Amino acid sequence: ARRTQSKQCTAIQLDAGTTRLDLKGCGLARVPEHIDWCALKSLTFVDMSQNFLERIPTTLACATAIRVLFLSANPGLNHVPKFVRSLPSLKMYAQRSSGLTSITASDFPPSLEWLILMDNALESLPDLSSFPIRKLMLSHNRLASVGALPRALEMLSLANNRLRSLPESVRTAARLTWVVLSSNPLLDDDAPPKPRLAVPELPLDQFPRLQTLATNQDKSVVRSAVGGRR
Repeated sequence: ARRTQSKQCTAIQLDAGTTRLDLKGCGLARVPEHIDWCALKSLTFVDMSQNFLERIPTTLACATAIRVLFLSANPGLNHVPKFVRSLPSLKMYAQRSSGLTSITASDFPPSLEWLILMDNALESLPDLSSFPIRKLMLSHNRLASVGALPRALEMLSLANNRLRSLPESVRTAARLTWVVLSSNPLLDDDAPPKPRLAVPELPLDQFPRLQTLATNQDKSVVRSAVGGRR
């Protein structure tokens, strides 16, 4: 019978029917060595966030049914573990607040649909156009440039970065329904010496599904009208 591992940080009991493993906030410096990942054929959800992990055993890739993997807030884990790309069923991956300075497209499997990398130190984003990613959360990084975005993208957060112009890839992501560009130095060409926020010129008529666009700065929400839409 399928079962969920109850939240406990010691005496972890797992078997072939376990579907969820929750080790969030357990104060772990290493992943428990007794876990036989290859035996966990039904495991679909793993959360090891808010620990002190610096490495994750590559044998985790043997749990091929994993669809959700959260590794956020492990200060010493400042890279995407190599095994992540080998998880054939992975749909959701989160590594927030980890000190990531760079990522490559080859870090992730082609099945990925949600990528959550907020509160890191990323300065650029690789070409992700080949992925079926629908949700991309990149706020509170140092992004000054953004590569090609996934064609299936619906939700995008680029808030609190260093973008000075609207990436062309955002303009062409026609399936977007939710976009946040808050707290970026998006400046007018004619901006005065004291920087002020310029509302990016989004071709809203090309975004038939767009419901939310946020470009606020210092708690002042700025709205623009394009083609009769606001």
